[in-house]
Amino acid sequence: THDEYTEVICVLHAMQLPYVYMRPEQIAPHSTSSVYVLITDDGVYVGESDGFYRRLQQHSTTKSIRHILLVHLSSKSEALSRESQIIEELKFHNVRMLSVHDSSHAIRC
Repeated sequence: THDEYTEVICVLHAMQLPYVYMRPEQIAPHSTSSVYVLITDDGVYVGESDGFYRRLQQHSTTKSIRHILLVHLSSKSEALSRESQIIEELKFHNVRMLSVHDSSHAIRC
């Protein structure tokens, strides 16, 4: 919903993370390490990938994606760390999450 989108934007701004906004039909810019936030009809999904465009194609088969926010990062370790932080912040703000797992598959409830 609009509220989930607003919460995600507020969290990224509070964490001082610059992001690229995309619609699902847009071609994703190339990125070696990134964290992405998918805002869907069913909630918010946060993920990390070195191959975002391929990963987005996979998600598109199972999720109704409305908005995409992509954060480019300098390394895989930074992306993994930021992914966990974003998930934690969104959970703290009671954002409806599709998954509370990060790339390490740890549940942080």
